[in-house]
This record gives sequence, structure tokens and C-alpha cells, in this order.
Amino acid sequence: MTRRRIVLGAIVLALTTTSCRGATDTRSARGTDDPLQALTRFTTLLEHRDPELIDEFVDDDDVMVVGSEASEIEIGREQIAQMLKTLAAGPAVRFTWKQTRSGSTGDVAWLFASGDAVIMDSGKETRLPYRLTGVLERRSGRWKWRQFHGSEPAMH
Repeated sequence: MTRRRIVLGAIVLALTTTSCRGATDTRSARGTDDPLQALTRFTTLLEHRDPELIDEFVDDDDVMVVGSEASEIEIGREQIAQMLKTLAAGPAVRFTWKQTRSGSTGDVAWLFASGDAVIMDSGKETRLPYRLTGVLERRSGRWKWRQFHGSEPAMH
């Protein structure tokens, strides 16, 4: 398992320790939650290795998770569920965000976060710059992931 795959699977762990600056208030009169709360739910479920984490993704064949490397494309809930199961057994990862944003129109929302991934493996801490973007869809009043993209930006 590559370090990038570890980071991709654990991206949302940071939300338990950081605030979301620059977020757009997207709550509506229908009482639906803010899209950033989808990140919080995802974080909590991942942290507890809860198998219901897969339910944070829409149940459509074209739902996808994309990472930094060419081989890191998971399409469909079955592939995503397998990836999450594999990553749940990996090293601990937390994130520190320097910038987060979200917005929505109708039943579609988008997210952006930029910061550092902190990987703890065998007592050694490794920091990597990390970014994520996501597209969510509101289903039954809750934001669910339609596309999740996390990557390490190129360093020049």
C-alpha cells in the first residue's frame, strides 16, 4: 500500500482537529445540513473503522474516489468499500488544514481543503502537503459523496 493511498483513505481525519474557514452557509429551509458536515461524518466513521462509512457515498455505479497516482481510481461502491477496508488497517493519519471552502447550488455541493497530511508509522511522523476536492449530492436531506479527489500537490 503506497503512502499516497494511505493518505487518500484518511483525508477526513483532520476535521476532528481543525476548523473550516471560508465555508459558505448552505443550510436551507428544508433543514438539510451543511456540506462540510459530510466531511465530519466521514471522519468520525473512518476514525472508528465503522463499516457504515460506505453509506456516505451515493449508491450509484459512477461514484468515484481518485488519488494522486494513475492506479488510484476506484469506481462504484464495491471498489470504494474494498479500498476503505484496506486503508482502515493502515497507519494513523491526521490532517491540518490551512484552507477549506464549500458551496452549493440546489442539490449539488462542492468542497475544497488544502493543508498537510500527518502520517504516524512506527513512531515516526511524516508531513506531506495535501489537497482534496469533492462533489456531493443531497439525498434525503443529507450530503453524500459523488466524487472524492485527494492528492499530494507537486513540489517544485
